[in-house]
Amino acid sequence: MKPTKVTQKDILFLAFSFFVVVTAWVGFNIYHAYVTTTVSKSLQMQVVPIAGTFDTTVIEQLQTRTPITPLTESLIQQVASQSAEIEETIIIEEEISITPSPTGGVEEEVEEPTPTETAEITTL
Repeated sequence: MKPTKVTQKDILFLAFSFFVVVTAWVGFNIYHAYVTTTVSKSLQMQVVPIAGTFDTTVIEQLQTRTPITPLTESLIQQVASQSAEIEETIIIEEEISITPSPTGGVEEEVEEPTPTETAEITTL
C-alpha cells in the first residue's frame, strides 16, 4: 500500500463540510431560541419601557458632594503604629536565680515574666 498525500481537494472538502456543519448548528440554535422563548401576556403588560431622560439636578448634586476616603488604609497604619509603640513600652524582666543542686551541678529556676509597665489599647 502506498502512502497517500493530502491534496488541495481534500482540504477544500473538509473546509466546506466544516462550514456547512457550523452554519446548520447556528441556524438550529437560533430557530430553537425563537420557538421556545416566549413572554406571557401578563408579563408583557407589566413591562414598562425606560424613560430616556435623566434628572440633571440629582447628577449635579452628586458631583458637588465631598469625596469620602475609606478608613481602611489609615486605620491599618494607625493600629500598626500603636502596636509598635505598645511593644516598645512593655519591658519584660525575667528573674533568674541560681541554686546549687544536690548532684553538684547548678540549676536555673526561671520565674514567669512580669511586665513592669502596662499599656492600654485604645479602640477606634
